[in-house]
Amino acid sequence: MVKFTRGSPLSDVVISKLLSILSSPKDEGCVYGRSTGCDQLPRIASTPPTPAYQDTIRDTFKASIMRFKRATGITEIEEADFKTTSLDELHKFIRSMQGEQEQSNEGLQNMNRLDSFLTSVTQYTMVTGDFLVFSDFEYFIWGPVKYVLRVASALPDAYNSILDAYQEIGELIPRLLTSRQLFTMRPFLREILTLMYDDIMDFHCAAIRLFKQRRGFLVTIVSDNYELTQNTDWKKLFRASWRSKLPEIDYIKQNMRRNRRVVENPITLAEFEEIQNHRQTAMNASGREKIARDDQCQAMVRQWLSAFPCDEEQDRHRNTRSICPDSGRWLLDHENFQKWFDPDFLTFCPSPLLWLAGIPGAGKTILASVVVDAVKSVNDSTVAFFFCKYGDKLRNAFIGVARSLLAQVLAQNPHLLPYFYEQASLSKDTILTSNATAKEMLRTALDSCTKTYLIIDGLDECGRHDGKEIVSWFQNLIEDLSSEQMNSIRCLFVSQDDAACGIPSIKVTALENRGDLSYFVSVWHKQIEAKFGELRSKEYHIANILLARAQGMFIFAELMAKYLEDQPHRASLLEELGPERFPVKLDTVYSRIIQRVFDSRGSNLAIHMRQVLGWIVCAKRPLRWREIQGAICIDMEQQLVDYDKQLLDSPKGLFAALVEMQADGTVELVHGTAREYLVETKTVQAEDANYSLSMLCLAYLAFPQFDQHRNDDDIAVDIRNGSHAFYDYASACWAMHLQSGIPETESGDRLNQLQETLEAFVELHSSSSAKPLQISQKVKGTLAPMHKSESLRKILQAVAWHRKQTGTHGHGPTADDALDLWQITEKSRAILEYMSSQSFSNSEMREMNQFYGSNWFKCPRINCCFYHQGFSTLNQRQLHVSKHERPFLCFVIGCHMASFGCTTDNELKGHLFEYHGIDMFDDTEFPDPPKRQRPDKQTISEAKFHCDQCPKTFTRRHNLNTHLRTHTGQRPYECAVCGADFTRKFERDRHEQGHQNREYMCQGNLKDGSTWGCKASFTRTDTLATHLKSRTGRNCIQPLMLERLQEGTEQNEAGGQNIFTNQSGSNSEALLAVGKLLPSFEVFLHLCGLDKSSSTAKAMP
Repeated sequence: MVKFTRGSPLSDVVISKLLSILSSPKDEGCVYGRSTGCDQLPRIASTPPTPAYQDTIRDTFKASIMRFKRATGITEIEEADFKTTSLDELHKFIRSMQGEQEQSNEGLQNMNRLDSFLTSVTQYTMVTGDFLVFSDFEYFIWGPVKYVLRVASALPDAYNSILDAYQEIGELIPRLLTSRQLFTMRPFLREILTLMYDDIMDFHCAAIRLFKQRRGFLVTIVSDNYELTQNTDWKKLFRASWRSKLPEIDYIKQNMRRNRRVVENPITLAEFEEIQNHRQTAMNASGREKIARDDQCQAMVRQWLSAFPCDEEQDRHRNTRSICPDSGRWLLDHENFQKWFDPDFLTFCPSPLLWLAGIPGAGKTILASVVVDAVKSVNDSTVAFFFCKYGDKLRNAFIGVARSLLAQVLAQNPHLLPYFYEQASLSKDTILTSNATAKEMLRTALDSCTKTYLIIDGLDECGRHDGKEIVSWFQNLIEDLSSEQMNSIRCLFVSQDDAACGIPSIKVTALENRGDLSYFVSVWHKQIEAKFGELRSKEYHIANILLARAQGMFIFAELMAKYLEDQPHRASLLEELGPERFPVKLDTVYSRIIQRVFDSRGSNLAIHMRQVLGWIVCAKRPLRWREIQGAICIDMEQQLVDYDKQLLDSPKGLFAALVEMQADGTVELVHGTAREYLVETKTVQAEDANYSLSMLCLAYLAFPQFDQHRNDDDIAVDIRNGSHAFYDYASACWAMHLQSGIPETESGDRLNQLQETLEAFVELHSSSSAKPLQISQKVKGTLAPMHKSESLRKILQAVAWHRKQTGTHGHGPTADDALDLWQITEKSRAILEYMSSQSFSNSEMREMNQFYGSNWFKCPRINCCFYHQGFSTLNQRQLHVSKHERPFLCFVIGCHMASFGCTTDNELKGHLFEYHGIDMFDDTEFPDPPKRQRPDKQTISEAKFHCDQCPKTFTRRHNLNTHLRTHTGQRPYECAVCGADFTRKFERDRHEQGHQNREYMCQGNLKDGSTWGCKASFTRTDTLATHLKSRTGRNCIQPLMLERLQEGTEQNEAGGQNIFTNQSGSNSEALLAVGKLLPSFEVFLHLCGLDKSSSTAKAMP
């Protein structure tokens, strides 16, 4: 016999072993009501816990239950149902579910997966009952189990996932009866019981919150029954949400493993405290990881949606109407609006659609902003709104509306983030451009909201087709809702007329607007009197005159008031207020403003102003003021940009009330009626404006500053001088203005000048590697006036390539392009980005921002809005470009393919299946349960080979062996060329075929005899160049850059512009060809994150 003292380090192990020997082994199966003897197990005699301890542990469990109730948002009815669910009731419920499955045609689920959970938790409740007198703690285990099983049973894949999770968790929870006395002998270990309870509650909390993503899957408890309403789109939402919960569930499993080790390997108090510290550390780390994951997903989704910032527009409109207290009250009190509004959503809404209509300038947009603020005050409501805008591609089509609405719905419903993230990852586009995808996402997102208000203003600003598509889709969305769902979405349309029949409407008339308009003009009356002195109230009462003449049009009152305030002296003001002089129509107001704007200027300035006004009206996208200034300063004769010619006044100072400058620097007309007036009265002639812009763009792009062979130092000087301020617009829009600006006549000076400028442009920038495109009849017809040009073929190809690259499916830049502009863009932007790392004085940085704004890292594709909007950091731009190049991203957080991506949809699906076990090929992640089949005359082989890791079965063993490698990660087939491993032989063979006939390889020699590069091969120079400029490619070439950096400045200068000048070996000629498409050594050094100034060639931090 061996004796152990109490202080012996082996005493804990001895006590544990003795307890195991003395404890009677019992049958641990306790499932579906089958008696296993668990209930007859005797309690181990122990000293009962003190009342104070019982109060403490009871309070701990109560606090856990309260956290659970708050987090899940369970109703009183659901809580009452939990409290009536005992273990026996749960067994009866499970037996009834089995009976329902047997009678259905869907087949049986393997409910034996619940065994381990029910057995382990049953033992847990028995042991916990030794120390806790509080019956509710059991109900909040069995009640949630019943809830989750019942709700999940309506979806086979959800049910399968839940049963798997219960099985895994049940196997992790220790069987406590064998260790029952341990909790008596070591009171500090009783805290494990509370931690285990928290883990079980956390799992049920995650599951219930997932199923409470309402309307997609609505669960209501009536008495003892569950009423379920399933929406077909909810399946995708569930799958995405479930996958997003896996890290959270994995954290719960880690806690359970930790608790199991503590129970099965008794420890000292000090060790237990250390384990508790580890648990707290793990919890903090898990929280940080979740925040980081969500931030990463949010950033990607935000960029993919690229939504117009409607909140900023709403703030602007709110500020505009702040002049009138309680503006729009008449609308909020209107009977039709009240029926539509119904903030309690209690009564059935007979008309969830409403139309607000009125004449132009009646303040409909301001009223729409009033409605937005009103519905935002409704508790638990989702509010999404949009302000359409003529001529703005982001704001005048269905896709622009959809992107903004989706962004707003997501911001108010964070549970949609996993679904949005997966949709963005699976999309081939860097920005959501598919109407079909947008409609599917809108339907799914809106189905998950309980109370939703949608407000869409300015439908008449869209084209006829686009406006009709917006209205009809939302109308159909609401009409397709079930009777239970009909009451949950309200949609308000705002436009000049109520184009859709059958939708209740509210007309904005002078009578309705009179109260708000009266207050509005009275404020202006006081403001004008403050400047010019008090006016005779009867004869010159500005407020009364404006109110009478405006006829309900706020735009009339505002423009006229500003016009009056701009008068030079009191006499002029009184003259304008005379009845014979004061305008009656809005067109007359515009005429007066334009007359005053131009008549008060010198002739030379007036010419420039008319030209700028034409550019604003006819620009292919909203022009920024810095771009307008850059264009004004272009000297076509001297071929330079002279900022001594820039306009010294601001847009408001030049054009008064006619234009507005937005927060991002874009300059726009004050109202859609201003554009109509300018074009209809020929104040702006669109043909002349387009001709002016096409001449300007073509001549500008032919400047020496944009020669492909210009050296880096000269380009840097050009950039500092502001010569590139107009480049983004000119390089993206020259062909659009050319096609709009060619005169109809086939002769004349203007045509000759345009043709001459165009010929010089295409001759300078024609690419020797261009591949010809087939020219459409439309392009030929548009350019017919230039049929005598000797450069006609090059002109046609240049325009055709531009149309292709600016189209929805453009994939530029490419060496096949007819022009070399993409190379000039790439080179100059690389230098600008390099300059961003240099230190500027405050005045220099202000000047650079005046030229180029603050976002210097831009997308190279001219059909992308980030070509001109840009990003503030290199990393943001690189992530965006990676989405262009490898658009199909893995949505599993932490996977390398979530950043690197795949080039094709099938490649991504293969990756998801092989690495993550997610089968997207047939649009289902989980195998469907077996269905009963009728006997068939044709003999079908029985699937006799079963996978022991998932429910799949196979008729041939070799198929099973292939499948098993997807679980084990075994990849036995190796590529003989690059060494890549594959699970299946045919995949290896297909991959090796891709190496054939590829002459451009990412590999080169270093002077120490080793090589650099990843050995990937490409069929073209530009694709290898694109690879080397990517994040992966920069890592490949970094050893060569470090070697050249260590050689010193003289050696690098001797190498010239091509970074592969000194390469040797069989791949050297191919690399030299690729090097022509890459930036210079100095610029590429910066892109690789290396510091040239360091003699030791170390990477920047």
